Amino acid sequence: MLILFAVLALIWGLIVNPFLQNSDWFINLNPVAAYILYNVGTYFLVTVIFGIPSAFVIKRKFKVKWSDILMGGLVAFLVFSNVFDMWQPPLAWSTNGTLLIPVASSCLENTAVDYMYGWIWQSLTLPVGLTYPFTYVLVPLFTLLVAALSYSQKEFFTIIKKL
Repeated sequence: MLILFAVLALIWGLIVNPFLQNSDWFINLNPVAAYILYNVGTYFLVTVIFGIPSAFVIKRKFKVKWSDILMGGLVAFLVFSNVFDMWQPPLAWSTNGTLLIPVASSCLENTAVDYMYGWIWQSLTLPVGLTYPFTYVLVPLFTLLVAALSYSQKEFFTIIKKL
């Protein structure tokens, strides 16, 4: 299964993503669908690299269930994407809620995680001034909360003690 995930990540990164970047329909896709499509390979890669070790550390045994590995990979992907990648420059939104990246300036602008969340907030008719704090403060905090709650209380304290 690990080899399958690694191969899928490789295929997605070398074949599917270049195809997506050069297709007109992908450029015009809404940011949520574009983000999910573009990051499938990243999820597979993160699951292989981080899901397996985190499952071993949390369960403290070498025989773990695939569901633990997939959950570890999903949590790692969400934390890397919604926390670390969110704060990595260049930012998509200014503090007053206006878009900093010109629309249609790149085929990958709609795959940026902060662009996607800002688009969601503005689609929900949230006041423009709240786009920045909701995107760069609320989403990362909520992601860390979900990551912490994805483990049982015993597993969570085991992880904290090991840090």
